Amino acid sequence: MLGIVVLAAGRGKRMGAEGNKLFLPLGGQSVLSLTLCHIRAGAPACPLMVVYRPGEKAIVQAAINEAGLAPDRVLLIEGGAERQDSVRLALAALPADWDRVLIHDGARPILRADLMARLVRGLDQAAAVIPVLPVTDTVKMVDAAGYVLKTVDRASLYRVQTPQAFQVAPLRAYHQQALQAGLTVTDDAALMEAYGEGVLTVAGDPYNIKVTVPADLPLAALYLKESGLCESD
Repeated sequence: MLGIVVLAAGRGKRMGAEGNKLFLPLGGQSVLSLTLCHIRAGAPACPLMVVYRPGEKAIVQAAINEAGLAPDRVLLIEGGAERQDSVRLALAALPADWDRVLIHDGARPILRADLMARLVRGLDQAAAVIPVLPVTDTVKMVDAAGYVLKTVDRASLYRVQTPQAFQVAPLRAYHQQALQAGLTVTDDAALMEAYGEGVLTVAGDPYNIKVTVPADLPLAALYLKESGLCESD
């Protein structure tokens, strides 16, 4: 069975807001509520797990209700200090019949069904599948003093999004190995790479913006309006 894990336990320090950025308003709802609303619309049959920060269970439950999700469809798990800890705890708590999983950052509120479908299809070929977008800007490597060292060939460079799709068994095993080895990574695909697992890429979605800094909120609001999905009246 395929399940979806939504990570909502981050601190969002770059947003500069008091509290969790996932509860900031966007399109008449919270960022997290919109994320869950898009999942409900795009994957109506998939069970969900939301990983929350300690002390925020009640407000996460409110976002779940606001998104129109039935309470019995969503498992709530308390997260850890870092993203990697939260994913490891989520994997340990997955129901036994979840053999495939999409892991999504709650701060990406515009998640469309066609992207999820591409990722799920990719799991027929690989144990790990990630959505990517090509880098279109010129990329420079810069030294500590701010001087350009060289221009990097962007032809093989891509920006990575979530959700990322995985076969559960190897991902869970690699997280345990990383815990024992003290290995830290920035996303789960990097963990699979570190242990020699092939990671398949599929086309990402330019609407799938991550709300990270204050300037992202008006852009996300524009994308939300254009998408026409889950927009509050």
